[in-house]
Amino acid sequence: MKVGIVGCGMVGATYYGIGSAVARIVDVLLHDQRAILSICTRIAGVPDCDNVTLALPHLVGGQGSLATIPLALNTHERKGLRRSASILREAVEALKVSPK
Repeated sequence: MKVGIVGCGMVGATYYGIGSAVARIVDVLLHDQRAILSICTRIAGVPDCDNVTLALPHLVGGQGSLATIPLALNTHERKGLRRSASILREAVEALKVSPK
């Protein structure tokens, strides 16, 4: 797969970032290091985002996700978050196949 960044002259793909992120999460979990990491979880308690999986900052430790870090969002950012959640919800619904 080729990925291009316009204006940067870069073409190619790297998986270093993904591997590095996974290694960090595993390290935090195995050694109960307690770190704030952006991880994807189902969100509850955020208006219009219930039951949507979003990447938000969490306190992570040996037991997994210990707490979601609340975000101080302005009106524009809250609107964008709700829009993103709506787009994700619609995409998931579109993928559901009715049984034959």
